[in-house]
Amino acid sequence: MINDTKKKCLIISGGEYDTAGIMDVRLSYDLIIACDRGYAYAGKMGIRPDVLVSDFDSYSGPVEDDVIIKKHPSKKADTDTKLALKYAMEKGYERVDVICALGGRFDHTFANCECGVYAAARNVDFRILSSSAYLYFLNGKSKECNLIELEPKDGFGLSVFCLSGKCSGVNIKNAAYKLQDAELTNDSAAFTGQSNEFADGCNAVISLSDGDMMIAVCRK
Repeated sequence: MINDTKKKCLIISGGEYDTAGIMDVRLSYDLIIACDRGYAYAGKMGIRPDVLVSDFDSYSGPVEDDVIIKKHPSKKADTDTKLALKYAMEKGYERVDVICALGGRFDHTFANCECGVYAAARNVDFRILSSSAYLYFLNGKSKECNLIELEPKDGFGLSVFCLSGKCSGVNIKNAAYKLQDAELTNDSAAFTGQSNEFADGCNAVISLSDGDMMIAVCRK
C-alpha cells in the first residue's frame, strides 16, 4: 500500500512527454523537480517546478527567477533524474514519483529504472508513472519498501522482474498466478514473473525477503 503520509516529491524527467501518470494519481506534492527538458514539459502542463536539475544539454530556454537551479556539468557520473532523486532524498523526501521517464532513448529509460533500485534500497518509495505503465520497486532488506499492495486497474496486467542476481522469499497474493516463498532469478529457464493478472476485485500484495524487484503494471 502506498503511504500517502510521507513527504512527496514529483520529478519531471526528460523522456517522452506524457501527462497521464500525474493526471491519474491526482496527488499533491511538497516538492516538484524538473530535469533538463522536463522543465519545458512542466511549462506545457502548467506546472511551476521548485527546482531545476540540469546540465542544459536538452533545455536552453529561460528559467523563472524563483526556481532553484542546480546546474551540473554534462560529464558526470549520474543522470539528471538520479541527481534529482538524490536532491529529494537529501531534503528528507520519502516518496518520489517520476513522470516523462519512459520512451525516447532506451539507455535513459533503463537508467531511470535503476533509480528505483537505488531508492528502494534506501527506504524511499519510488514510482515511474505513465499512460501505459506504472513501475514500482522493492528491496527485500528495506524496512519500508519490501512489500506493496496494488489496486487492480482495468485493462492492465501485472508482471514482476528480478533486477538483482535473484529475489528470494517472493510472495504474490490476490493474483491469477500466486507465489509463496519462491525464488525469482534473471534466468528465465525455470519461470518468470511476466504477464500475471489481478484477481477480480482484489488488491494484489507482493513482497520479498531479499533482492531487488521491479513490478510493472502495464496496459495490455
